[in-house]
Amino acid sequence: MSADHSDIQDLLQNADQLFDENQYQEVIDVLKKHPNYDSDANILWRLARALYKLSGTNKAKKEECIKEGFEAITKALEIDETNYACHKWMAVLLDTKCELVGIKERVSQLENVKKHMEKAVELNPNDPTNWHLLGNFAFGLADMPWYQRKVVSAIFATPPTGTYEEALEYFLKAEQTKANFYSMNLLFIGRCYYNLKNKEKAKEYLTRAAEVTVSIWILAYASMRNGIPDATMNAHKRICQRPSCVSIRCRKYPFVEYKKKNEKKERRKKPELCIGLLRCART
Repeated sequence: MSADHSDIQDLLQNADQLFDENQYQEVIDVLKKHPNYDSDANILWRLARALYKLSGTNKAKKEECIKEGFEAITKALEIDETNYACHKWMAVLLDTKCELVGIKERVSQLENVKKHMEKAVELNPNDPTNWHLLGNFAFGLADMPWYQRKVVSAIFATPPTGTYEEALEYFLKAEQTKANFYSMNLLFIGRCYYNLKNKEKAKEYLTRAAEVTVSIWILAYASMRNGIPDATMNAHKRICQRPSCVSIRCRKYPFVEYKKKNEKKERRKKPELCIGLLRCART
């Protein structure tokens, strides 16, 4: 292994760790420090991913982040069209960019968005989030309100279609690939069954999703501001459990039963990111 390759692998590992800690700006800063960051597909798609996630936490810079992220993922695909992650994040960034322009622009790119999702699945069928994205695409079309259907029909001679059956197949495939990988996947399996009038199956999956809790690390922010080193700061962390945003949505169905599991209610909640037709997983 060459020194340059080893250097990039260390960089990617560091960036992934920061991403898992939701430190999106830090990911961007770390990746951009590499002298050849704009000529490596694996660096660029991670940069695009971090910019997309950052856009959901900073409304003032959302358009700027999405524009830069789209440019990064476009360049990544030009460098390596065989990288499944490039296609996955192109689908996400393309849809989000078009959403900012307007519904007509978004609808006009539906086929291209789907094309990149399908290519991501073809290149890596073992990534459950690829199947989840396809499921959300089909679900979004099946669940589309009438006024959006009129826009789609006006743009396409043969409008793209999606059904709850098709969406369910994709969501179940994602779950088969990796069970319980994403609570949103359980939610949408339940919603598919609910729309298909299978109340028992809907109850099963919505109940499973309703029981999901998230571990929240509460940092002693005052200690951080006072310059306490990381090793010391870790001693000021505590974990509490609260229901996830998905769990709260599931509990609105009257037939869903769940156990509370000693949850503690937090004042500030970070909602799961979603982009309409696509609701994208963390990785």
